[in-house]
Amino acid sequence: MKNLNVPVTALLIALSVLVAGPIRAQETQSCKIQILSPQKGDKVGAGGAIRGTASVPAGMYLWVFARKEGQRNWWPQGGGAAEVKTSSWVVDGVYGDENNPQKDAGASFEITGVVVDEEANAKLASYVETTNKTGRYPGTQLPPASKGGCSLKENLIVQRQ
Repeated sequence: MKNLNVPVTALLIALSVLVAGPIRAQETQSCKIQILSPQKGDKVGAGGAIRGTASVPAGMYLWVFARKEGQRNWWPQGGGAAEVKTSSWVVDGVYGDENNPQKDAGASFEITGVVVDEEANAKLASYVETTNKTGRYPGTQLPPASKGGCSLKENLIVQRQ
């Protein structure tokens, strides 16, 4: 009787690993953000493309932000969540006051990225919509990465020409 229990137990363990393994793998997709361009220390104009790669879990959204170094608020870049296609993304970035480019010449700017859930995405999209309607751009607080999301490990600093 004892000899039958060992093979049955081994079979049950093997089956549970086979069944549970793939389900767990589908539920936990890793989240990762990388900015490829511009690079740390690059000199940038008043605007330009910000490019990178990302692994964004299903149902989540990548937002890219910039701010003048020393400011409290952040400004979403690209007019909304970045479209991640085959792990790559690009957004239009703006560094400072577009109407007065000389104002921020020589200033350092920080760039970062955050992956957020549907609720945070809706709030950010509402902010962008409001700023587009009013023409006022007060900036916003940087949202924390949502559960299952992530943020850039180190903000990228560039310098305006």
